[in-house]
Amino acid sequence: MTKMVAGSKSAFGRSAFGWTAFGRPRAALAGAALAVLALGLAGCETTPSAPPPAARPVYTSPITPDRLVGRWGLAAYHRPDDATRTEAQAKASCGNNPYVITAGTNGGVMMYLADDNKLTELVSKQVGNGPVYIGPPDDPAGGERDRQVVRFDGNILVLKFVDPEVAKRYGTMVYVRCS
Repeated sequence: MTKMVAGSKSAFGRSAFGWTAFGRPRAALAGAALAVLALGLAGCETTPSAPPPAARPVYTSPITPDRLVGRWGLAAYHRPDDATRTEAQAKASCGNNPYVITAGTNGGVMMYLADDNKLTELVSKQVGNGPVYIGPPDDPAGGERDRQVVRFDGNILVLKFVDPEVAKRYGTMVYVRCS
């Protein structure tokens, strides 16, 4: 039997320290084993990928943004029998401090949400033949931040907040177009 000494060749190729019995380097076998292990672990990813963003809903509405842009007198009422008097008050407020609705950058109009002091782009939205709402474009029609259109004839716009708590505080809003 041949004695194995470091640096001497065995019957299979090189010394027992650098080559295997089949003539392949041990480092190559170790590298191949690590590659197989890494590929196997890559398939075990535990973090789920994020779902794609939801598509922005497309609404139809008989009220286009250009019909809302302009200067409006604004007043509100809590009792339905005050509606006529409130329209006169809204018209009178045109001279003092009209509420200005401008066009938004994404096809809506710029208005204030309840309890918010910054303008937000809102859209008029309707699903099928249902009620018409004005609210944020990403919210569903009739969402908590929406206002339901009670009446609109081009010169008078009456809106009621969908959120009952907000509706209780602000009442029904009456906008009268300023001439």
